[in-house]
Amino acid sequence: MPKFSVVIPAYNCSRLITEAVDSVLNQTFQDYEIVVVDDGSNDDTRNVVGKYFPSEKFIYIYQNNSGPGAARNNGIRKAAGEYVVLLDSDDVLYETCFESLANFIDRNSGVDFLFSNYDIFDENGVINLSGIDTWKIFRTIPHYEGWDGEWIFSESISQYIIQYGGFMHTSGTCLRRSLFEEVGYFAEGYCYGEDDELYARVTYNSVSGYIDRVLSRKRNHSASLIHNPGTKLRNARDYLALTEHQLHYYRNDHKIHKIIENKIKKLEYDYCWRCNENGLLSDARKEICRYLGKDFSWSLLRLLVKNILMEMHVTRHGS
Repeated sequence: MPKFSVVIPAYNCSRLITEAVDSVLNQTFQDYEIVVVDDGSNDDTRNVVGKYFPSEKFIYIYQNNSGPGAARNNGIRKAAGEYVVLLDSDDVLYETCFESLANFIDRNSGVDFLFSNYDIFDENGVINLSGIDTWKIFRTIPHYEGWDGEWIFSESISQYIIQYGGFMHTSGTCLRRSLFEEVGYFAEGYCYGEDDELYARVTYNSVSGYIDRVLSRKRNHSASLIHNPGTKLRNARDYLALTEHQLHYYRNDHKIHKIIENKIKKLEYDYCWRCNENGLLSDARKEICRYLGKDFSWSLLRLLVKNILMEMHVTRHGS
């Protein structure tokens, strides 16, 4: 059994996936396997990945396009490692990532969920040297600091993930593989927010750790699911749907349930606003009225007025 199974979902990423895979092959700690799940790519991804065969360390899986959650789940189910390390096909790991994770686990065997700092870069170079610090709340979360920047959180970080979003970067995040059997896998059918939703579930009753060193790199580019302007509306819809699902999961935790209720109000507004801005006026008005019927909101009422004025303008001027 390898120490780590690196799961890489891949979709039309032939231009970048070599960097991701090579960053794993260059690790100073070599007890791992690589599981690439091709999520129905129609570019040259299969041939690009094929250059790594044959290798006992490498598993390639092809599936019909089903989204990132389904691709990761497929890879995790095929994984044999004690721990799963997640890596997106457009990101890279620094060469000491696995060594740092393994050393942390050796010193803190009770930790089930582990992540580290990361930098952010694009085609022009580094944008941010400390991605974790874009989340101002992060360093206030109660924790114990140990050797060489190693943290163990003194309470569940689930509520912080739900309230503030996932401050951890998916690439380089490490989870004990047995956790998936206990709490479930990634939600499928979504293209945004499924990682945050899983991390909240995983950390709810688990011990979490953090390494305050940059061990991975997050790439910003316009083709990514997060930064592509054409996917913003879909992402808002997916994130709202996943957050509504959390209401049931945490129904017996009154504190978290209240956090989710307040978050949903903000996400409802964001989704309706994006419908408006994309010219989906009828859809926006329908959703605004539905949300107002559940709980009155001045911000939604103002958005409804704007929606009606926009509709009047379209009716009068035809655009």
